[in-house]
Amino acid sequence: MKSTSPILLIASGVVATAAGAFYGTFQVSHGHPLPVSHPSSLLTMPVIALILVLLALPIFRYRKALLELAKAGTDAAGAARAGVRPPVRPKRLDPFYAVRVLLLAKSTSVASAVIAGFQLGLVLLQLATPVIAVSIWLNVLGVIGAVLSLVVALLVERACKIPDGGADSAATGGAGGVAV
Repeated sequence: MKSTSPILLIASGVVATAAGAFYGTFQVSHGHPLPVSHPSSLLTMPVIALILVLLALPIFRYRKALLELAKAGTDAAGAARAGVRPPVRPKRLDPFYAVRVLLLAKSTSVASAVIAGFQLGLVLLQLATPVIAVSIWLNVLGVIGAVLSLVVALLVERACKIPDGGADSAATGGAGGVAV
């Protein structure tokens, strides 16, 4: 499975920024107040990022154990001479679980880019007005929460991928597969 394209994230953010600015202009021109993020929506994206990290903890642990095994593998000859027991390979992860976490991370990254872009459009519209309302901080917090969620999703997605040149690189065409 390919990584989420930065072009997709940037394009989604730019289109959502334009949509947010257009929607805010439309609302104001029709006599409605400028849209402002609700406090509960400010918590939604960071909570999603936290849940994503919690779901990815087994994957992070497995990757750490594999790195320790590889590091200990370089010292295996010395350990055998010293009579030390060689390290044990960690139990494999369920590949379906890894795929589910990977897909959740990919969808979270795209959704976060859209939400951050929409909120950024509203912030830019508020900055363009002669009088800046105090409510701009709610939209700024919305942008920060969505960007935080985007970063976490990209990190989790990267953790779910097998590095190029892994054992399955010939089977996947060298594009990197799901960590199992």
